[in-house]
Amino acid sequence: MKSVSPEELMFNPGSGLIIPSEVIPFVPSLYKVFDFVKGDINKDRLGGYILILANPADFEELDNEEAKVLVYFLVRGKDNVLLVQQKHDQLVFADNIQSPSINSPTFEVDSKKGGFTITYHTQGYARSGVWEEAVAGFIYDKKRADWILESITTSGGENSPGYNDEREAIRAAEERGDTAFLRRVEEEGYPFLDMEAKPTESEEENQTRYTSKQFGLITLSKFEMGDWVYNLHEKHTP
Repeated sequence: MKSVSPEELMFNPGSGLIIPSEVIPFVPSLYKVFDFVKGDINKDRLGGYILILANPADFEELDNEEAKVLVYFLVRGKDNVLLVQQKHDQLVFADNIQSPSINSPTFEVDSKKGGFTITYHTQGYARSGVWEEAVAGFIYDKKRADWILESITTSGGENSPGYNDEREAIRAAEERGDTAFLRRVEEEGYPFLDMEAKPTESEEENQTRYTSKQFGLITLSKFEMGDWVYNLHEKHTP
């Protein structure tokens, strides 16, 4: 079997990210590493990994509904040997990788708590200047041998006046049949931005935090992101 170098296993070879050689055996055939983070993710004071894996062939065409983005959680077993603690295909989706208006979720290790966070962020409409962000925090539960969803914090987006102003303008245009306005929003964003949009300071300050008091016990193995995170505030009141 031909050996593969860490560089060859990167989804974006020019990104500057290089996986450690000990991770190579865990990359499935045809898949490459889109991103990864390292740290204590399960309270064992040892270095584990979170791998985000994608098959480049799945992204040769846009809107491939069959594309699967895998997330592997690697921890240390006996003799410090890496093993797969959990696999997931509902944390990152194809449009997180290929859509220009959606940024890929960001994984960060929280070594103090023995867990990690996932930050989902996207623009409200096309290339709009209004951003929406949700941070899901997980901590490891040794008894369950699984990660527990501790909290979700949402900011900007539907919690911000700017997002609501934008949606109201779009709804009004739809009601009056202003196709020129809607086409310009679709092509250029709202309010017609030509530069890369960034969240404003006021949007960053407008946050809502949810805990298990609102959503109950949710383990990582049962967690399905989808639209659930973004619609959480419609189902529960913190």
